[in-house]
Amino acid sequence: MNIQKILKNSVFTENEAAIYTALLKHSESTAFHLAKETEIARTTTYHTLEALQAQNYVSSWKKNNVIYYTAESPNQILKLQEEKQRMIKSILPELLQLRGRGSLLPAAKLYMGVKGVKFVWDDILETLERDNIRELRAFSSLDAMNVLPKYFPEWLKRREKLNIFSYLITASKKDLDDPSLKSNQFRETRLLPSDSPFGTLDIYGNKIAFLSFKEKEIYAIIIESPAVANMLRSLFIATWKLLEPQPS
Repeated sequence: MNIQKILKNSVFTENEAAIYTALLKHSESTAFHLAKETEIARTTTYHTLEALQAQNYVSSWKKNNVIYYTAESPNQILKLQEEKQRMIKSILPELLQLRGRGSLLPAAKLYMGVKGVKFVWDDILETLERDNIRELRAFSSLDAMNVLPKYFPEWLKRREKLNIFSYLITASKKDLDDPSLKSNQFRETRLLPSDSPFGTLDIYGNKIAFLSFKEKEIYAIIIESPAVANMLRSLFIATWKLLEPQPS
């Protein structure tokens, strides 16, 4: 296991990870010896030690006019990271409110692969919860369940737990045979003609998300625009009114 690599990717910069792990090997050390051991320039070593001290990962004292450094317990890493997480969580609602509020121009983002699709579905629930919206309108099919057979059912449970009602339009009677797409207390489903071209389009708040699972190219696009979202929502509602309710 590459300890320095993990520390660099999760907590420290590359130099901080190298110096911290070098310090752990010794009860105490000077900047001169640390620079020599890590092959980091002495000036950079001093700056890095100052940064580690500021974060409470390293402490120092002077002995015979020489400054010695020691690494705090690795348990301190976990403790400080947990504290940082608590601080971020305390301001998360304010951060989410600031997100995307600075411009009226449409913003589009592309997300590739299964991870990208999961991110987009997470964004749907986060946006609806943040804005206290309790409805989701979607054109969709079984493609999502075929690609993400474990994640998607769990996502549906999360949506229901948030009391978000889904208006779903699909294009295949086969889709309606799936229990997760049947009308229930959290969803009403209506059916388009079976020869209708189809993907997955979700309309939520001021955003729309298009998801594609065809031709081995899995990707998702989020467009954030009140005008575009309202236009597609109106189109969805008009289409919805033309379709017959399906039996539960």
